[in-house]
Amino acid sequence: MLLIALTACKSDHLVVPADTAVVDEALWADLSLVLESPASGDFIPMEDGGTFAAHLVNAEGELVEFDELTWTTNMSQDWVQIGSAIEDDTLAVGVHDITVTAELPTGDRLSHTVGGVLVQSHYAGTYSGDMKVNMAAQGYEVGCSGAATIYVDAYGELVQGASGCLLSLQGFEIDSDFVLAVQNDDGVLSGDIAVTVYGYELPMEFSGDVTEDGLLTGEFAGDVFGQAEFDGTLEVNRISRETTGFAN
Repeated sequence: MLLIALTACKSDHLVVPADTAVVDEALWADLSLVLESPASGDFIPMEDGGTFAAHLVNAEGELVEFDELTWTTNMSQDWVQIGSAIEDDTLAVGVHDITVTAELPTGDRLSHTVGGVLVQSHYAGTYSGDMKVNMAAQGYEVGCSGAATIYVDAYGELVQGASGCLLSLQGFEIDSDFVLAVQNDDGVLSGDIAVTVYGYELPMEFSGDVTEDGLLTGEFAGDVFGQAEFDGTLEVNRISRETTGFAN
């Protein structure tokens, strides 16, 4: 009878919680998530990257230490960064909606999103200015200038655009067009400019420079079947970071 009683009183399992930490609810109550950077509509050069910073504040406006902030973009599920202040240059070229999220110890979740964050080369954009052209033929020299619109692609690698001007030689008006197609190597431009005169398209070598601040200059020279010599200069300034005019 004693054996039976002892068996009946024996417990099969004794469970002890592994984590007995208690979350201080008051510490995590009434918090706000403040996104410092980037701001909506910011430009981030792909060559340099940007700063991603945010923090938590309580109802009194005091900073609450919390580093487990998660950064994401609507453009890619692969871009995820963790931290309250980070430097990153891996965002893809494009226009991003950036979201920072805080998963609090209480299980609450705070998030903030900014839109229209543009990531592309600091060279990219639409440029406008003038092209000046000189022509020497049959012992005469004439010149003209015309408006030029130039585009640098979003990656800052390809440059294209066009200009035109009217040359007057011995009473004849020569309508000339100039189409630019060059490459940019860290600010150094090289390639060709196609000069169209009397329906003939003639490539001439073009060289120049473009700055991060948005000044593009260059020059070219060549001849037309040995009958006329051309030389010209191009100077344009970036008027916007828009690249939709670039023909892929």
